[in-house]
Amino acid sequence: MKKYLLMTILLLAATCATISAQQIEGAWGGMLREEGKVMPVLFRLGWHSALDLPAQNARGIPVEVSERTVATLKLKVPRLNATFEGVLFQGRIIGTFRIGGVPLTLALTRGEPEAVRPQTPVRPYPYRTREVRFVSAGDTLRGTLTLPREDGSPYPVVLLVSGAGLHNRDEESFAHRPFAVIADAFAREGIATLRYDDRGYGNDAGIAGAATTATFRDDAAAGIDFLHSMGYFRVGVLGHGEGGTIAFMLAADRKPDFIISMAGMAERGDTTLFRQNRAVLMAQGFYQRNAENQSYMALGKMRVNGGKWGRFFLDLDPAPYLRRVTCPMLALSGAKDVQVMSAPNVSVIRRCCPSAEVKVYPELNYMMQHCSTGLPVEYGGIEETISPEVLKDMIRWIKGLTL
Repeated sequence: MKKYLLMTILLLAATCATISAQQIEGAWGGMLREEGKVMPVLFRLGWHSALDLPAQNARGIPVEVSERTVATLKLKVPRLNATFEGVLFQGRIIGTFRIGGVPLTLALTRGEPEAVRPQTPVRPYPYRTREVRFVSAGDTLRGTLTLPREDGSPYPVVLLVSGAGLHNRDEESFAHRPFAVIADAFAREGIATLRYDDRGYGNDAGIAGAATTATFRDDAAAGIDFLHSMGYFRVGVLGHGEGGTIAFMLAADRKPDFIISMAGMAERGDTTLFRQNRAVLMAQGFYQRNAENQSYMALGKMRVNGGKWGRFFLDLDPAPYLRRVTCPMLALSGAKDVQVMSAPNVSVIRRCCPSAEVKVYPELNYMMQHCSTGLPVEYGGIEETISPEVLKDMIRWIKGLTL
């Protein structure tokens, strides 16, 4: 069917004038779809043409305009062993994108494509939101308090703590907004949340370059204190990645009433990063010994060039904190996670904190998405932001607490 459609378009386009540089100059975006996965692509055509793959955070990949004949445009992307051949028809360039010999239908329209994110909340919301500020170490942090519509009986409130790297309050990455999705799901079930921009995000608060995981822990502790000052007495922490480790650290100091860890690191930082690098390199075709050698070298470079945060993270051992956790704890992990490997980290959690409720999801990655390989290159191409099962399990667990 697709073949006949393309032939029809080619015949119609043959009556058009030759595609001129002016007609194709500028940004052209579209979506590659294969086996349920979606990947946005953006061609920037002009004097120096380039390809952006936003889902992979890859930008400026050189593109060659190999042919421009009667209504036909041919592009080459040598670095990816990829080509695109299409025709200009009714304001779109429609054709076939081939990468590694695999043909995929691609329709390009002017401008950047919008990623499909069906779980992202859309106004009007059936709950209340309030912009708030709180102070940590002299810096003002800004966030959003999301509250159930009805006041009713006092509801629990959960502080959301993001993973490594500077994130906004939605923990936005790869066009996903996981914390916005969590806040939305929780509010609909009578659970409040506070999510906030990391210090240094957008140069808004503090100097991120001097911060370590301990600094971000102190910021989260200030968030808990702020919620207590507002009169909330059932305050928990939900952390993702590094945020999960911060939840362990806070619970060891008995700051929150309960904690949830999503892909929280329980092994040492250097061990975690070694496993992560090795898995990614082996997925790229490296033999295990070569992958391990490269990973050891990467750790050495990070110790020298990784700054204050990198050196602290490499030496960070969450196990002593986990042994001191006494509050209720839910630890969630994806079996396909290659960033914080499920099996070894879950093993540490179970050994150090036997009372924790632990759940491993066979088909989920670090982002708690259903996936194929678990590699970071997939994150942006998956429409799901976070597994509905994970959302339901967290809501069930919080509602079942007796605090």
